[in-house]
Amino acid sequence: MPVMKMGSRTIVEQPAIPLRTRLRRALHWVERGFAVFGVLCLFYVLTVDISIITSPSMSPTLQGKNVDDGDRVVTEKVTRWFRQPRRWEVIAFTRDDGVQLMKRVAGLPGETVQLSEDRRLLIDGKLVEMPPRAESEVLEVRQSVRRQADPLRQRLLRARR
Repeated sequence: MPVMKMGSRTIVEQPAIPLRTRLRRALHWVERGFAVFGVLCLFYVLTVDISIITSPSMSPTLQGKNVDDGDRVVTEKVTRWFRQPRRWEVIAFTRDDGVQLMKRVAGLPGETVQLSEDRRLLIDGKLVEMPPRAESEVLEVRQSVRRQADPLRQRLLRARR
């Protein structure tokens, strides 16, 4: 190995790394990259789901009529491995025709769910109060439906005259 002196420093030149060794190191890094990618893909498939919600049933929280204007939602899958859904949680599921839906859980297995005359939720005949966030969403939906129905009602009234 050649040694060079530059002032008070001593520089030792390293021999050139053979091409075969450099290729082997590069292949090891590519292998590690594929392994990390595989682990990330496995993590994604087992724990999360990214979907486009096209059902207007959860509007105004989630909206959309087709894939182009639907809301993109990330849902986790781990909780359902350990317990059943609880009241007021939002769950994601797929219908038989392949459409992904999200709904808020109101009734649990074995319960009878009804709406009273004034549109209040009854479970097994007893009035159930919704959590504040869910109740505000229901009010927003009612107002949205009224706003959408007003022009239609006006047109129908004009048509009857």
